Amino acid sequence: MIEVEKKFTPTPSQQEALLDGAEFVSKKTMHDRYFDRGYELSSTSHWLRNRDGRWELKVPLAPVDGVRKTVELYRELEEDASICEALQLEPQELTEVSMNEAGYVVYADYQTTRATYKKEGFTITVDRTSFGYDQCEIELLVELPEQADAAADRILSFARAQGLDDGFTLGKVEMYLREQDPDRYLVMQEAGVFPKEL
Repeated sequence: MIEVEKKFTPTPSQQEALLDGAEFVSKKTMHDRYFDRGYELSSTSHWLRNRDGRWELKVPLAPVDGVRKTVELYRELEEDASICEALQLEPQELTEVSMNEAGYVVYADYQTTRATYKKEGFTITVDRTSFGYDQCEIELLVELPEQADAAADRILSFARAQGLDDGFTLGKVEMYLREQDPDRYLVMQEAGVFPKEL
């Protein structure tokens, strides 16, 4: 599946409007640890993480070019075999030891409390991080890349109808790096992962 998503940092009143009439789905706390080999992944907007013991790799479907993206497109890999193939590693069961042996080490480590809702066919997540950054995301899943543009248009139209600003918003891990690892943040900015002027 392909994730088509847009991040927001709504005001309390905007969030209240967004969630008005939404169906509550779940609430959970997640522990995310992000891994990289130097700056290999983070400088190309690839996100390798271990979330509560499960490995995931988010692979961008749009070029990294420093242009403000209105909506992000990622293919999310959740099987060890597909992650190994994408990282050009020998097929194996992924563990922290095996990833360390391959040169991948933790560069971000934080917890997020996430509340998930459904509204008008969209998945809405409201996140509160352990380092004090709150964010929400509106998401649709599509099967084919050619369906992404229509899904992006639907997300933006829905967001505007809820009174949300559709400008660029840093993701949680990017904000974490801006505060905790400014060297990596600068490398990512120089590589075009996100715009230099925010």
